[in-house]
Amino acid sequence: MKRSRWFLAASTAFLWTLVAANVPTFGNAARVDDKPKPARNTSFNPLVKDAAAKIDDLVKAGYAKDKIFPTRLTTDEEFLRRVYLDVVGRIPTYEEAKAYLASKDPTRRQKLIDELLDSPGYVSHMYNYWADQLRVTARIRGDYAGEYPKWLKEQIAQNTPFDNFVYLLLTAEGKAKDNGAVGYWLRDNGMNLEITAQTTQIFLGTQIGCAQCHDHPFDHWEMKQFYEFAAFTSGITTRDRSMGGPAFREIRTKQQKGELPREVDQVLRNLIREEGYKVADTNTRGIRLPSDYKYDNGKPGETIQPRIIFNDDSKSLPEKFNREKFARWVVSKDNPLFSKVIANRMWQRVVGIGIVSPVDDFSDINKPSNPALLDYLAETMKKVNFDLKEYLRIVLNSRTYQLATNRDDYTKDNFRNQAAVLRRMTAEQIWDSFATITVDDLDERADNSQAYGGMMAMMGDTSDLDLSKMTADEMIKCAERLVADRRDRFRDRARETDNSRRGQFLPQITRASEVRQPAPPGHFLSEFGASDREAIGNAHTDASVPQVLHLVNGSGLANLVNRQSALMKNIAGAKDEKEKVEVLFLSFLSRYPNPTEMSVAINELKNNGTNGIENLIWALANTREFLFIR
Repeated sequence: MKRSRWFLAASTAFLWTLVAANVPTFGNAARVDDKPKPARNTSFNPLVKDAAAKIDDLVKAGYAKDKIFPTRLTTDEEFLRRVYLDVVGRIPTYEEAKAYLASKDPTRRQKLIDELLDSPGYVSHMYNYWADQLRVTARIRGDYAGEYPKWLKEQIAQNTPFDNFVYLLLTAEGKAKDNGAVGYWLRDNGMNLEITAQTTQIFLGTQIGCAQCHDHPFDHWEMKQFYEFAAFTSGITTRDRSMGGPAFREIRTKQQKGELPREVDQVLRNLIREEGYKVADTNTRGIRLPSDYKYDNGKPGETIQPRIIFNDDSKSLPEKFNREKFARWVVSKDNPLFSKVIANRMWQRVVGIGIVSPVDDFSDINKPSNPALLDYLAETMKKVNFDLKEYLRIVLNSRTYQLATNRDDYTKDNFRNQAAVLRRMTAEQIWDSFATITVDDLDERADNSQAYGGMMAMMGDTSDLDLSKMTADEMIKCAERLVADRRDRFRDRARETDNSRRGQFLPQITRASEVRQPAPPGHFLSEFGASDREAIGNAHTDASVPQVLHLVNGSGLANLVNRQSALMKNIAGAKDEKEKVEVLFLSFLSRYPNPTEMSVAINELKNNGTNGIENLIWALANTREFLFIR
């Protein structure tokens, strides 16, 4: 959408007029054998109410101690927008905002919380969070069909208790086509020391990675301790050693001589490579210290046995203390770090800052801002059996969560949980919010299997293949069948896609969770700070010039002013200028305009007609009120 000099001048003038018109500005052992059960609780359960009240009491106890005062309760408009963004990762639609604000039901907040926790948007938003922490990418060796991200989404949709979820990740074995959870180990294939550091950082909130090379300079962790902890998973291999022998050598010879058709050759190369990855435990026990180890508590090359290094637990372990038992210890209710870390992570997701911040830096020098509150939240997490929905239901029903944002400058040292933190939306929230205004069936556009795995994902079902038991001729025939199958799948998928998308407006617009990840450079998501998945929690909300260009003249704005967009159809259905302005404000800001805003906006529509609508859209999309969670 091209912008004339006149248009930009007029739009900018209108934006400043709107700001001046009072648009807010913002200076036990784990239950590993249990089957996942969907949440059946509601916000009306007395236990939820009592737990939420206890959270408020513990927060209030800190008010007098820190000599601070709580902020006011959020208005319905503020709560509506915040809870949508925190739970489902997008703003409410025009219809959702209008219906909620028209409701006189005194329990409307509780009902909305329950509705959102059980919606498809919850799965999408929670997946974005864990995909960032676990550094999920569209292409992981050994997972050509994208089984790992599929598995993650399934666990979230099934509301698998978090301890079970982590246990399944840490004990995963086999091939991705049979068990998507092995993607956790395939993501950093063969880098067991790095996986140890990441496991500790994500699930135990402790950064011990520095101790991989030397004693930690700012904490008490020693290099030897790191290797003692890494010894638990030192025997894991990710390669299938059965993928060798005469048949494979014969295939390689034919490939080198160019005796195979190009597509068959390509499929065989990919298939043999991908089928060569398999997560398994070996009989190896212990790990060797590096040859250049320099500390006096060990010798270079010395074999180190596994040991729990947390909580001063130096008890000797049984001879057969394997990965499965290690995983049970990690997720055990007797491990205080596990429950505290996940309780703190989920608190940070909806309040904006953790009681321990950063959330993955529990250490002697990084104390919690409210120790009693963190202890209670950890106990609450255990009482709900690590059901993240139930935990969030309690937090969202607390008065503390529903207080208006604290707009004062803060750091992790002076923030005392007196209110939620004013913060910019994440890249995924901005993307999904624009998509919400643009199309009216966003959550129904969930299937985007081509976002993961690439061309190999279209090969068809290979779950029953065992190449290690095939002759060279059998492998070639199998590849020929897969080539034909892939052609049929491409043709059928194209036909199905054409039929399902015929008449659908902008079919390429989906939730951020369905976009190929990480997004390529220059993509809206990457420009607005989505993680590149190279480091844990690598997303950011820093401002940049490309972000301004996207908001001023990007394709997202062009889509919004298209006559087929949900926004323009709602505007077309308005009976007069007043209702058109209400549609715009409810769509972008989830509230009705105040009298001054209404007067300014109506004048803009009367003076500039269709251009006035575009000016209003541009202005509202560029307000801080739209981009921030408050």
